[in-house]
Amino acid sequence: MLATAHAVVPGLFVASSPDSASSEDNLPPGPPEDLYGWRIGAERAELHWSPSLSPDAAYYAVHRGVQPTFVPAPDNRLSVTSHLTFTDDAWRDEYTYKIITIDRHGLRSDPATLLPEQVLHAAEPTAPTRLGLSACAPSPFRSETQVVLTNDQSASVHVGVYDVAGHLVRRLFEGRLSSGSHLLTWNGVSDTGRDVPNGAYFVRAIRGNEATHSRVVLLR
Repeated sequence: MLATAHAVVPGLFVASSPDSASSEDNLPPGPPEDLYGWRIGAERAELHWSPSLSPDAAYYAVHRGVQPTFVPAPDNRLSVTSHLTFTDDAWRDEYTYKIITIDRHGLRSDPATLLPEQVLHAAEPTAPTRLGLSACAPSPFRSETQVVLTNDQSASVHVGVYDVAGHLVRRLFEGRLSSGSHLLTWNGVSDTGRDVPNGAYFVRAIRGNEATHSRVVLLR
């Protein structure tokens, strides 16, 4: 910015040097998106999330507490990571997790919170998995996405779309399924016929004590 100061003598003025000061970003980043978790076995939980929408997000701090109202602090921080996943090998069913975005200026977001009842159970097979789901494609999707289910034996299978809180949104298949590969399609609509909100969802297949899932993002 160029400032001028006028004197009482007509036509005489003094110009200052251009203002070189720059504004500093003091706005905290947004929290990570679509936080969810899977419990695997008795003492392991895998947390996953999508990046913060803030362009200067640098990394994420993972905190754990035994009360949903706990305040993230250095003494309950498990990890600082630039990745979008974290594995807790000492999981217990009363734990609440909170993940905070930290930007390149050191500013911290409000936490994304994962309550104990939101950690979904995933069966851990004792033998190589014979039930499988491919990656959903496309993802993100606007109108529909497809996933391939592989099944090595004729058996009763449930395939459903779940939200990040573990609620069933849409049944894609329920019944006896022949062996082989099967193409399934989801159009972003719930069992009640309504368009579901944008966000992350999971296609989950269950056969007996086997379970597998594939993540998909809806972005209309």
